[in-house]
Amino acid sequence: MGSAEPPEELLRTLAQRHERDRRGLAVVEGVAPFLNACAAGFHLEAVVWSRILLRSSVAQKLIRLRKREGVPIRQVDPRAFRRLSHGGRASGVAAIVRQRWRPLERADPLGGSCWVVLERIRSPGNLGTILRTAEAAGAAGLVLLGPQLDPYARAVIRASMGAVFHLPLVRCPPARFAAWAARHGVQVIAASPQGERRYDELSLRPARALLLGEEREGLSQEAFELAEARVQIPILGRGDSLNVAVAGGVLLYDLLRRGS
Repeated sequence: MGSAEPPEELLRTLAQRHERDRRGLAVVEGVAPFLNACAAGFHLEAVVWSRILLRSSVAQKLIRLRKREGVPIRQVDPRAFRRLSHGGRASGVAAIVRQRWRPLERADPLGGSCWVVLERIRSPGNLGTILRTAEAAGAAGLVLLGPQLDPYARAVIRASMGAVFHLPLVRCPPARFAAWAARHGVQVIAASPQGERRYDELSLRPARALLLGEEREGLSQEAFELAEARVQIPILGRGDSLNVAVAGGVLLYDLLRRGS
């Protein structure tokens, strides 16, 4: 971080997606996301905090430790922090961290219960919930098809409760993912209301990837054609679909159960 740019100003700048992408940085706000980022070894560029608002003694101890390590620390009054805070009750701590991405070539096809492959997830809440569930269910990591999805948006990080910092993240176009899956014998399973069989009737191979898309639009044709198996979750009520994060949770825990 350049010395000419105060942390408070950088927090405002990073509210813009193109600035996060250009700088490779993200804003972590809230006690749980901050503690998870530190536990996962993410590089801290700066921390802004309010002694009055921050109640967590563990977070305060970490801030003092990072200050001794040379991380720029800026303490502000509660009013100033609330002006910088985005949504909900101000927690009293916001950190600027460097994003972390894994090249597709370094993704272990046999890691975890499966890889989660996402396309067209528009809601930050849904994306964050999928991240949180995937980490809890032992997924190997997330593959994001194309540039649209932003796992380092502040609302996504908050919804994931910091789980985003514990999962390998890969970004690539569908064609590159298809080549990787074919090379490693990965069974690509798409969730779709038009699936040919129930999710729990599918025979599984050791290397698996679960493909999810937004419930309204579904997967693009290009992404849909990546799957060798298309499964559905039975719906007994009057609705015609499940929320994508809920559907992902059902499928992830079934893959964990049957793969363990």
